[in-house]
Amino acid sequence: MTGSTRQTNAALAALYDAVPYDPGPSPWLDPSRLMGLAALYGCNATLGDLLDLGCGAGAELARTGPAASGRIVGADLSAVAVARARARCAPLGDRCAVVHADLVDLQAQALGGFDLILAIGVVYLTPAAVRRHVLRLIGRCLKPGGVAAITYYAGPAAAVRADLHARLRAALTSGSAAEIVAETRARLAALTAGLSPGAPPSPWLAEAIEVTSSLPDSNLFHEMLDPAFEVLSTARLEAALAEEGLSFLTFADVPAVGAAATSRGRALEADALDARHGGYHHALFGRPATAGGPNVRAANLNWRVHLRRQREPDDDPGGFVAVANPDTVRVRIGEPLSQAVVDALIATPRNWDAAVAAARLRLGDAIVGAPALDQLEQDLLTLWKAGAAEPFGQG
Repeated sequence: MTGSTRQTNAALAALYDAVPYDPGPSPWLDPSRLMGLAALYGCNATLGDLLDLGCGAGAELARTGPAASGRIVGADLSAVAVARARARCAPLGDRCAVVHADLVDLQAQALGGFDLILAIGVVYLTPAAVRRHVLRLIGRCLKPGGVAAITYYAGPAAAVRADLHARLRAALTSGSAAEIVAETRARLAALTAGLSPGAPPSPWLAEAIEVTSSLPDSNLFHEMLDPAFEVLSTARLEAALAEEGLSFLTFADVPAVGAAATSRGRALEADALDARHGGYHHALFGRPATAGGPNVRAANLNWRVHLRRQREPDDDPGGFVAVANPDTVRVRIGEPLSQAVVDALIATPRNWDAAVAAARLRLGDAIVGAPALDQLEQDLLTLWKAGAAEPFGQG
């Protein structure tokens, strides 16, 4: 690793020491959710050993650590963040170690293998050489059946924001962190005032200014001031991780991605979706035991549905409406087996075999044939893509 890369990392560490960054845990990274989505694609590991690269102040370690049965390791280049993480993770005891280190100094042989690896807010904020090292580290430390969650920005809207950040950095004068934030907010306000209400120069520019202006001070300081900030693509990351034997599975935050049977196909599907706008993603990469698309019948995952009956069964036996979804989703399920399985899942989350067994008790064996089971599979996938059904790992 070159001296300039290490100098850049040292400068980044100084920025995070000066302005600590301590967000709460992301709802998209709930461990049962991650392990369930991984199981959907053939990654059948249980949550034993956990690694968090760029763990920051330890919010994800503290949330996910209790669910892990084995070793818990975090690493970060900020001394202030590591001290906070160690204090936060103290209840996890001796099985948790938080290391103060430049990520480029970490080696796979020394770290060992992990069932779940987190790289949150890392690969898009580090120099290219560091990114390559982190991706190789993930590939070489992930156990068979394991899953890695990696966050990054993708798409044209994010690219406009990256350009806006570069322009804001170029205009900065020297000053304290508070002065830099104040100066940046003043420039953003001036840019907002300069946009014509009737015909802004670009809808994405107007959005970039609005989104950047709405960031908390710590986010604004780090995202805007980091010269390594880069917009990535899923296909680009998939190609790099494929060299280490990993597959792109899906987004934890966009369930409509992931129908293709191959890793490359799913990555291209993700990029096609991002070409319209893009955003901040929580992408899952894994080392599945078997190749292929999502398998709703996997024994090591449970299903829950966010649905209720739309009407009484006698009026509309197949009518359901989503109850825990940003958008109201109304679905009508025609297959009696699918109706009975959804009713069973409304009562109690369970895996495929248990849900079908519950439906069989209600309907009898005659109606639970191969065509009905195939239709149930398609119906569960449809509900998942609509956000009305959710796979989650078994505890």
